[in-house]
Amino acid sequence: MSVSIWLNDKIINADNAVIPHKDAGFLRGLGVFDTLLGDHGTPVKAEQHFQRLINNVKTVLLHDLDVSIERFTAMAEELMQVNGLSGGHARVRTQVTSGLTAEMLGKPEKPLIMMSAVPVVIPETPAPVHLKIVHGFPRIVDCIYDNCKRLDYSRSYIAKHKALDLGGTDALLGNTEGNIACATTSNMFIREGDDYITPPLRDGVLDGITRRGFIAKTGAREESISEERLMAADAVFLTNSILGVRQVASINNKEFIGGGAVAA
Repeated sequence: MSVSIWLNDKIINADNAVIPHKDAGFLRGLGVFDTLLGDHGTPVKAEQHFQRLINNVKTVLLHDLDVSIERFTAMAEELMQVNGLSGGHARVRTQVTSGLTAEMLGKPEKPLIMMSAVPVVIPETPAPVHLKIVHGFPRIVDCIYDNCKRLDYSRSYIAKHKALDLGGTDALLGNTEGNIACATTSNMFIREGDDYITPPLRDGVLDGITRRGFIAKTGAREESISEERLMAADAVFLTNSILGVRQVASINNKEFIGGGAVAA
């Protein structure tokens, strides 16, 4: 089955896509991306996702992208339609790299933009989340780049595999001040009584779109979370744009399920 992607303002067959071998995203990891959920042909929270992407391009690549939110949204809708994804869920990923640059670390003249849409299954009953706290791969406090979705996921990749080796399903990463920041691909919240808490952006966490929505829904406060505070919480939750809000079953073998339902 052929799959179509959007590459540099054209929809083409993915098998015919050509990425230059000197693309700065491939050579040096100079790029950002966004992943959003497609729901029956509609990109969920498209305006927030694509505005964040445009902002991240400005922050990380120092470039003012000349593609509008409306254009990105229309392409996501068209991609889902041509790939036969209008009847279910899809993962829509948009990637922007520096493209070809005149110098090794030169500013982008014409960034490379690629969007794909593939089917994704959202289980009615999510698999239990068993976290392991993994040290040695800290998020950087007061680093605005750790708030952006950059291409380099090496910290999360290594941390997750260390967690798998320990019998978990995902890892929790700390930060350079010793507090707990996030999971490998999700933001984190704890519940203390009726109060929800999540690490502030300055703690090196991603500025997640679902994180924003969960803060608005629950009135969550942004406060640093030590490992001791985490382990004393009544419940722990992870949020991301594909799987939504998931309650954590255990951390370092301490069980948390039963601490209360997700806020409505």
